[in-house]
Amino acid sequence: MKIGILLSSAIFLIAIGLGINLWTSQVDNIVFAVTSTIESQIQVGNTAPTVSSVVVNNADPIILLSNDTKAVNVTAILTDNNGCSDIQLNSSTILLYRSGITSSTCNITQNNLNCYKATAFNATSSCNSSTTLNTTTTFNVWYFADATDSSSSYSGQGWKATVTAQDASSSSATADSPAVQMNTLLAITSPTQSINYGSILQGENTSSTNQQAFVQNAGNATNTLLISGTAMTSTSTSDVVPTSSQHYATTTFTFSSTGTEQVLSSTLQTVAGFIISNPLVKFPEVPAWTYTTALPFTDYDHPSFAYNGYAYVVGGVGGDYKTVLYGPISSTGSIAYWTSTTALPFMNYQHPSFAYNGYAYVVGGVADGAATSTVIFTPLSAKPTYWGAEAPSSTTPATYSGTVTFTAVFSP
Repeated sequence: MKIGILLSSAIFLIAIGLGINLWTSQVDNIVFAVTSTIESQIQVGNTAPTVSSVVVNNADPIILLSNDTKAVNVTAILTDNNGCSDIQLNSSTILLYRSGITSSTCNITQNNLNCYKATAFNATSSCNSSTTLNTTTTFNVWYFADATDSSSSYSGQGWKATVTAQDASSSSATADSPAVQMNTLLAITSPTQSINYGSILQGENTSSTNQQAFVQNAGNATNTLLISGTAMTSTSTSDVVPTSSQHYATTTFTFSSTGTEQVLSSTLQTVAGFIISNPLVKFPEVPAWTYTTALPFTDYDHPSFAYNGYAYVVGGVGGDYKTVLYGPISSTGSIAYWTSTTALPFMNYQHPSFAYNGYAYVVGGVADGAATSTVIFTPLSAKPTYWGAEAPSSTTPATYSGTVTFTAVFSP
């Protein structure tokens, strides 16, 4: 009996397992379901930034400032799909250059005539749409930078900017701006405050003793010099020293009515053979510097040199280590005065310095506390005119004064 029950139970369980309906004797379809999970993968690469809308000076011609620098802006839009923070603002390159120089040359060698370089933006906007930045870089362009207008030597060129942006993965992008015109700047300045002939007796003249008046190009064009003047008058007498009593030349001379010097006139007269070159065109002229009586501070470990009648002291351990002084050397060898001019761009001492062909050079030294191989130079760019005067025999003894006007005429 037990064996029969067990056998029946086993058959019933097998039937259930096989899906057999014991009551209807019908067999359903047999279905087996299994699952298997695998991994899917994609690698998203870095997207390089893009540079667009590069513009120089708001797309306007550049108008330089006389004897000064002009702030010229370069603007650009940087985009990085990985987010604004991916753009490495301090690893960028911004170039401003005359187009004939090319960006590749400018990136290697810069100078104030035709190529300026920056490695960081001066200003950036807030991140726009999480991926875009507006940038601005300001360059201080010198007054003697190459003109590219129709009257210049580079009339077929312009000034362009090239902006290169880099992201955190060192991917980069570059874009250029359209060229803009750099205008010709016709300007001169005279560092000389006055021409003082000293005391001259009635009927006498300055003979071979000349005073110097300097003229310096304050623009980017070569000029011809014209001079005019007035008679010298006095507040204590109605007498005058006629305009023609002052003579001038481009070299030293002995005052004479029949000499080679020119006679000052109330109308503009061209100074014969006197061309005021672009400030960075080499010419062996005396620098137009004024002076004071003595060094304003103690100084050592500095170079000094003489060039065309002037003595120079450059940097050294004194003052702020950057000061440059100059003074005229008299015919007796003494230095009457000293004054400061444009300082060195960094503190420097124990460095050699010299002048050659219109330029002054500073070579190496200890700069900002560490030895350096840096070499810098600057033009000694002013040109002298030489002056003499006479006092007519009928002139009442008094102090007389007048004016002398220097006028530049463009010489393309």
